[in-house]
Amino acid sequence: MKYIMECSNENDRLEFQEKIDAYKIENDLVSFKINENDLVLDAGCGAGTISRFLSAKFPHTYFHGCDLSLERINHAKELTKSDKIHYFQSALTQIETSNDKYDKIICRFVYEYLPDPNAVTQELYRVLKPGGHICLIDLDGMLFNLSHSNRELKEYLHRIDHAFKTKYNVDLYVGRKLKSFLVSAGLKKINESARTMIFHGDEIEKEAQNFRIRFENAAPMYNDILGTKDADNFKRLYIEELLKPSNTIFYNNFSVVGEK
Repeated sequence: MKYIMECSNENDRLEFQEKIDAYKIENDLVSFKINENDLVLDAGCGAGTISRFLSAKFPHTYFHGCDLSLERINHAKELTKSDKIHYFQSALTQIETSNDKYDKIICRFVYEYLPDPNAVTQELYRVLKPGGHICLIDLDGMLFNLSHSNRELKEYLHRIDHAFKTKYNVDLYVGRKLKSFLVSAGLKKINESARTMIFHGDEIEKEAQNFRIRFENAAPMYNDILGTKDADNFKRLYIEELLKPSNTIFYNNFSVVGEK
């Protein structure tokens, strides 16, 4: 599987995104407990944002981060100073490690891009120790939860939604499905929570900038779906509607924890 947003600028976007209050990591991990002696896997670690954040909070805990993208892994290594964090390249459907290895596994903002989320969850289950915990975090409604009355934009979004489902294996409503993946994999004592991410004031402009970079990084995909001219028009209309004071943009953020 090739990550849709596979370009060097995506590393910078992910770092920028974490500076937006609604995306703060601490908001997603309020109820996820980590112990000093745990070995924690950051599955789909990207540039290592979660591993670095948690390592600062738990300086004596060891963290492993894996990602399909070697570029992401190399960038994570450049940003990481702690010797308690180890990164390795691996597909999440076939993690290059032994059974029952990790006490805790965190997978954040990854499932929306997975062609086979059940296969990935089964693999996470395999490498989790008995009694260990998996935490899945993802958004629900990103891109599509923008209130507006622009008919042209609605038609573009309809075409994009269809292409995401039929061609690109992108599921921007995956948050509501995370619990079902843990259940199917055999995890128990599942705890599901959700919070609404809604943007106000300066945060709207920051999220608009986040989308500008998203659109730039995924330009080949949008050009393929809409054609270059319509893709450019779509991006322009989307940002315009996003910035209108009368419109609202929000996502639901799901966090689901299960025990092996």
